[in-house]
Amino acid sequence: MPLTNGTVVFSNLVTPDTAFGNEAFSLTVSLTDDEATQLSEAGVKIKEYKKDADSEPVLQRSFKTNYKLKPSDVVDAEGNPFDLSQELPRGSLVRVQWPARTPHPIHGVGAYISKLRILELAEDTGGAFEEGF
Repeated sequence: MPLTNGTVVFSNLVTPDTAFGNEAFSLTVSLTDDEATQLSEAGVKIKEYKKDADSEPVLQRSFKTNYKLKPSDVVDAEGNPFDLSQELPRGSLVRVQWPARTPHPIHGVGAYISKLRILELAEDTGGAFEEGF
């Protein structure tokens, strides 16, 4: 199965993302150019996020699952079980394993989480305001 490294932007792995009527668990990650190219070549569609008109675009992809990940599906950098009892903090470095599938002619390849490795856990800021706000 393909692997993709990314930095957590939004984590909805403990509580499903119910925005827009969805009930899926999801993880949105920002990608390096190389990771985005590999996903794109595999038929996965990549989104660009721009904070404003003057900012550089950030390449992103959401990985989803209809079911909460089992404890055996989430490990730390050394391969030890990781207790996913809280959402992953923004900025955490992760590796997502996802199944390669036949591309849909319009939507491309669906990106579903099979397994997750937490490579580096970011400090949880608790949604604190940035300095100078």
